Amino acid sequence: FFGYKLSASADKRYKLIRKIKVCTASEHDTLHLEDVLDPCNTRRDVYADKGYLNGKREARLTGEGWRMHIQRKGSKEKPLSEAQ
Repeated sequence: FFGYKLSASADKRYKLIRKIKVCTASEHDTLHLEDVLDPCNTRRDVYADKGYLNGKREARLTGEGWRMHIQRKGSKEKPLSEAQ
């Protein structure tokens, strides 16, 4: 069997797909986040699961004006706060 992964960026206001990236299933999803971000999108919000969490990436994208809404990871030693 062959598999593939699809990453997409959607415009919230117009409900259109702005960018799309298709790759083999062997590539990790997080490699394509920057490829599908579109600075011309009507919103600057980035929603992603906790696998995309990376301090350097988050700082860089926030500096470029993106609003990060990436899920946070909790651990036994450091559980998530109510806000997280």
